[in-house]
Amino acid sequence: MLTGEIPDMLGNSVNTREINLASNQLTGEIPPSLGSLAELASMVLDDNQLTGSIPAEFGRLDEVQLISIRNNDLRGDIPAELGSLSQLRYLDLHGNSLSGEIPAELGGLSNLQLLFLSENALIGSVPSGLGDQSGLRGLWLGGNQITGCLPPTLRDTDHSDVDSLGLEDCK
Repeated sequence: MLTGEIPDMLGNSVNTREINLASNQLTGEIPPSLGSLAELASMVLDDNQLTGSIPAEFGRLDEVQLISIRNNDLRGDIPAELGSLSQLRYLDLHGNSLSGEIPAELGGLSNLQLLFLSENALIGSVPSGLGDQSGLRGLWLGGNQITGCLPPTLRDTDHSDVDSLGLEDCK
């Protein structure tokens, strides 16, 4: 039952490997200083009342494998800088108010296994590079305004909601 804002000084904890602040009553913006946590492997900020945007500084989290910031009130674009997170396996941004297009740079995440972007205000098409990810096992995009075609490899994922989007296979 933590309340208040995430302290900026949390970004000074250089040896931090995991942050889990889920299911609290945290408010305010996510401090960009969290992007300085070079050893961070997992960040979970789910089910709070966080506002603002996802800091572009998160693109510096070279060791991060899991980012989950679901069910908050984040707005703005998904930072293209997240496409540089070569170790990222799980990205969950479900249930926010994110807008704009899915960054094409996410298609370069070769270790990505699960991607949850449902229930936002995203527009545009699925980046074709996501279809080239042989390890992608699940993709959730429902509740957005995604159009266009779907790389065929994504339709074969075990767990996803892509069939409900009415997207055609790319040819």
